[in-house]
Amino acid sequence: MVREQAASVGVVDALSAGFALVARRAWLLAIPVLVDLFLWLGVRLSVEPLVREALATVGSLSGAGGASPLPEEAQAALLQWAAQSNLFVLLRPPGFLVQGASAGWLVPAAAEAATPAAFPGVQPLVLPISNLGTALAAGAGTFLAGLFLAALYLCWVAQALLQDEGAPWWPPLRHVGRTWARFVAYTVALGLVLGMLALPLLALAALALASGQALLVWMVNLSSLAFLWLWVWLVLYLFFAVEAMVLNRVGVWAGVWSSIQVVARNFWPTVGLFALSTLIAAGTTVIWQRIQGTLWGMAVGILGGAFIQTGLVAANLIFFRSRYARLAGVPAAGAGETRPGA
Repeated sequence: MVREQAASVGVVDALSAGFALVARRAWLLAIPVLVDLFLWLGVRLSVEPLVREALATVGSLSGAGGASPLPEEAQAALLQWAAQSNLFVLLRPPGFLVQGASAGWLVPAAAEAATPAAFPGVQPLVLPISNLGTALAAGAGTFLAGLFLAALYLCWVAQALLQDEGAPWWPPLRHVGRTWARFVAYTVALGLVLGMLALPLLALAALALASGQALLVWMVNLSSLAFLWLWVWLVLYLFFAVEAMVLNRVGVWAGVWSSIQVVARNFWPTVGLFALSTLIAAGTTVIWQRIQGTLWGMAVGILGGAFIQTGLVAANLIFFRSRYARLAGVPAAGAGETRPGA
């Protein structure tokens, strides 16, 4: 009976169940809300001095009276980005780990100047970084911390699915630590794969730009379409890799293989879930950004974005759990190592 119910979970049912779960267990919003509040009110790591120094170096290399290799518009855009930069934005989860990440964790990466001050006349403390090594170390450390928060967040939401089966409300710390390590390995592997796919395209584009031959330009356009096609299929077939690592408590390769199997057996439902989730995330993000110009609008946007994002995360977990259970021929509660209190 449990198996039949799990197998019957469709796209709309999964989304409804995901948002219902978050409504019942509102504490799941804590991590995205706290991170957004920190990005809004907390200390900022700015790379503005480093960018200004780099632009000055590029200008000096062009020689006295020589034209700068960067157009003035590009320099102005870089300076504007640098003035609003904050490396702590890397605490937010990347989209390939957390479905609906654009809906929550509201504060934009380079638009903090557009957000209202919580206290009139009080500006957040800005820590400038002028050394490249320091910037790289700070960025890497913050990104790793963001991956840990993503692991804790996803394990917490997954644990909430098991509470009705007698599991504790807090995920085992050992599971969180292992999930974090798997997320790091998964991120590195994904970066290497994308790099190997993109490098030939970049080399071909550079050659076409240098030679100006029409044939090479045509080949670049064709290669770009092929890369886009591969990227779409990669996104689809890895759609549940993170869910598999979290729910089944398996390694990166096993998680990827589980995702490929589930998507291959449930291709169109997966496309439907992906499309609806993307539409919900994109639509609500536009709403939050339009109301964030006021203090109350910012608060509503942070809470609303966290709710939408967490609901989408829960929906993905519910959908994957039911489809994987049917694929494995076991009840959803027994899929992988997902055990109460494990």
